[in-house]
Amino acid sequence: MQAVIAILPEKAVSGKLLSVHQFFYDILKAIQGAVFMKEKFTSSLSGKLWWKPFLAFLALYLAIFIPIELAGLRNDDSAGLFSILSTFLFLFVMYGLLFVLRAVFTIILADLAVPAISFRGKPFVFTGKTGEYVKLTITRYLLSCISLGFYGPWFTRAATAYLARNTEYDGEKACFSGTGGKLLKYYLLGLFLPLTVWVAFLVAGSILAARSDPGPDVLSVLFPLFTIIIVFLVFTPFLFLYTRWYLNLGWKDLRVTLKARFWPSCGFIAGQILLTLITIGIYWPALCIRTYRYFAGQTILSAEGKERGRFGFDGRTGRGFGLLWGQTLLAIITLGIYSPWAYAKCLNFFVNETYIEDVAEPVQEIPAPVK
Repeated sequence: MQAVIAILPEKAVSGKLLSVHQFFYDILKAIQGAVFMKEKFTSSLSGKLWWKPFLAFLALYLAIFIPIELAGLRNDDSAGLFSILSTFLFLFVMYGLLFVLRAVFTIILADLAVPAISFRGKPFVFTGKTGEYVKLTITRYLLSCISLGFYGPWFTRAATAYLARNTEYDGEKACFSGTGGKLLKYYLLGLFLPLTVWVAFLVAGSILAARSDPGPDVLSVLFPLFTIIIVFLVFTPFLFLYTRWYLNLGWKDLRVTLKARFWPSCGFIAGQILLTLITIGIYWPALCIRTYRYFAGQTILSAEGKERGRFGFDGRTGRGFGLLWGQTLLAIITLGIYSPWAYAKCLNFFVNETYIEDVAEPVQEIPAPVK
């Protein structure tokens, strides 16, 4: 269209020819800023693909978790040093086995779920190996225990980076650029410090209640209120910061980042949590859907500092609400056996309604019509 305008004789443009020139000029200027093309992801995951590994995982998980719970319930005040050390060693080994089991199942699920997802007719590919991921998990678990948990953010970073760089699309691997140091800062300032203040409040309240005259139990009155405040003031900002940290992905020359602003996002999350609390948990599927839609809409693709695309979610809240509640109830009724099918249907709902809206390169400057 621009080429048609370019060949119009500048001096011959007049009357109707000028109006045609002006018409095309106005249209091109209107679309000059950006041209959008929306394409959705597709997912074909089915529960029958992985129900056997899931049931094996569930059985092994319970075989490890139940002894851990029984060991934690034992309360023997006369236990000696040897008994305490043996219990500690037992818990250390059992929790390590849980981490290993989760690592094995993560790779099995990724091998099945990732290739079931495609975009523009091309499937994603997962190349991770169980042995590699288990080795990474064991070493990071030991380092986390030795460092009394302070290595945990680097553990999370290493696991996330491994899964990212073993996920391919169109022959190119993804990458993850989040750092363990930044996640540690979020843990310390977003969780540890506020929770320390919370514990200090509980201790101080207990001391004051013990020294005060008989009357209303101040601690029992203030504890629920203060707990709700902690949920809003601690976990809401932390969820936002963790999501922003997690969305530091790259593929080829494109970067996936979260553009959402801190305070509006925290306000949105807090509102969704409040609705869930008010409805005694009934609202939770809507919380998941609306929160996912909010953050999907705030996630962009960029290259060389310029926006190249943006994510979005078209799933209807009403349909997703019924789907999530229905699948959850079926999983509960069947004692978890139906979980593979429930997970697959819920995943397909979110993936199939997620899209990328491309932002095309702006067209070149259009010459104004000659009058």
